[in-house]
Amino acid sequence: MKDLRKRVAYLQGLMAGINMDANSSEGRIFSEMVGVLHDVAETLAELKINQEDLDSHVESLGDELQELEDHILEAEDDYAEVQCPECQDLVCFDADVLDDTDIIEVTCPNCDTVVFVNDQDYEQFEDPDILVSTRSEDDI
Repeated sequence: MKDLRKRVAYLQGLMAGINMDANSSEGRIFSEMVGVLHDVAETLAELKINQEDLDSHVESLGDELQELEDHILEAEDDYAEVQCPECQDLVCFDADVLDDTDIIEVTCPNCDTVVFVNDQDYEQFEDPDILVSTRSEDDI
């Protein structure tokens, strides 16, 4: 951009140096052409600055989006899943319930059946998010 501006300034200097009559047909044409080139060079310089600002903003948004995705994926890891024995719905709940010292019952939101009790009487399968109670339905 600086090179383009310098070249337009050089043309303006040439126009002034050759003492071309600004009122002649050629003088008006050349003067207008140099003026248009000057405006184009200035507009391109502004566009370059705006583009750099947009690039920076998009990069910043990309970084923020990545942080948000990481946070969401991290939050998804904090849930346990149990299949309801009555309606077969998959019930998700906060994995912190597993470590809670108080006895907490998790019920199915669809049929209100107790699907999990954190009394350490459950098995954890290969998928760490899937739990199955070892209690019989009579124990619940």
